[in-house]
Amino acid sequence: MTGVWPWARRILVAFILFWGTLALLARFATPLLENVREPIAAWLSEQAGVPIQIGRLRASWYGIAPRLRLQRVAIGSPVNPVTLREIAFDLVPAGLLSEDPFSALRLTVDGLQLQVQRETGGQVRVTGLPRLRDTDVLGEQRQLPLQSRLRLRNTRLYWHDLYAKAKPVTVDDLLLDLHRDGSHLRLRAELHSNLGNAEFAADVEGYLMTTEWSGSSYLRVDNIQLANLLQAYIPSHYRVEEGLLDLELWQQWQDAIPVDLRGSLALQHASLANTAEQPRRVKLDRLESDYHFARDAQEWLLQLDRVQVTPADRASWPPGRVAVRGYSRDNSRWLSL
Repeated sequence: MTGVWPWARRILVAFILFWGTLALLARFATPLLENVREPIAAWLSEQAGVPIQIGRLRASWYGIAPRLRLQRVAIGSPVNPVTLREIAFDLVPAGLLSEDPFSALRLTVDGLQLQVQRETGGQVRVTGLPRLRDTDVLGEQRQLPLQSRLRLRNTRLYWHDLYAKAKPVTVDDLLLDLHRDGSHLRLRAELHSNLGNAEFAADVEGYLMTTEWSGSSYLRVDNIQLANLLQAYIPSHYRVEEGLLDLELWQQWQDAIPVDLRGSLALQHASLANTAEQPRRVKLDRLESDYHFARDAQEWLLQLDRVQVTPADRASWPPGRVAVRGYSRDNSRWLSL
C-alpha cells in the first residue's frame, strides 16, 4: 500500500497538469479563432442554405471534452433572422463508442424562441427553427437538420394546444435535452420559474411531426400557479382565481393519443368561480387524490382513489373513491358511475 500511494499521487498531479495545459491552450486559441470566424460562417451558410452570421467565436472545455461556442448568431434573412445568444458544440465521450462517431457531437442552443402547436388531429408542429431556402420533393420547406443530441437552454416556449381547444401559453427559461437514435427519441425538460417548477421526460418511438408515434412520458409539477395555466383548459364561463398544484403523471401513448394515464395530485388554496349573472364560488383548502384513466376504441375508465377533500369553511370530507366508465358501441353512448 505504501508503494501505491506515490504512484497514484504522481498520476493525479500529471492529470491535473495535463488538463490545465488543455484549458490554457483553449484560452489561447480564442483570439486565433477570430481569423476563421467568417470562413466558418460562410461554410455553415453553404451547408444550411441560409445566411448565417457569427458575432464571436470562443473555445473552452466542458467537463472532459472540448467545446466550440458561437455567440450572437443570426440565421436566415437579414430582414427577419432567427437570433440566438449562443450555439455550442461539444463531445459526449460515450458517443464515440457507437458505430457513428458523429453521434457523439452535441449541439447546445441558447436563447431560442420556440413555438409548438398540437394540431386538432394530434400532430405536433414546431416553428421558430431556422428554415432552408430550398424545398424537398413534396415542395415543402425543410427545417435545418438537428443533431442527434440537442440541448436547449434559456428557451422561450409558446405552446398552443388546438387538440384541447386551449388558449396559448408562454413559458420562459425552459431547459430541454433531446437524444434521437434513428426513430427512437428520448427527451427531458425542466422548468423553474415564478409560476412553479416542472419536470418532463419521454421515451418515444416514431416522429412527433406525424401521428405515427407511441411511447411513454412522465410529468411532475410542484407549486404550479393555476390561475395563469389551468385557465386555458377549462370552459370560458369558469374562472380560476387561485390555487397551487402538485402533480405526478405517467402516460402511455399510442398513435399520438394518450391511452393510459395514472398518478396523483394535490391542490391547495383553490378558488373557482363562474361568470354567470348569479356567480358562485367554490373554495378548497386542499384536495388530493390518486387517479387512473384508460381508454380503447370503444370505452374509457376514469378512477379516483383515496379522494380527500377539505373545504375552506368546513371539516374534511371522509375519504372516498369514484369511478366513471363510458361506452361507445353500435352508434350509442352511455355512462356508468
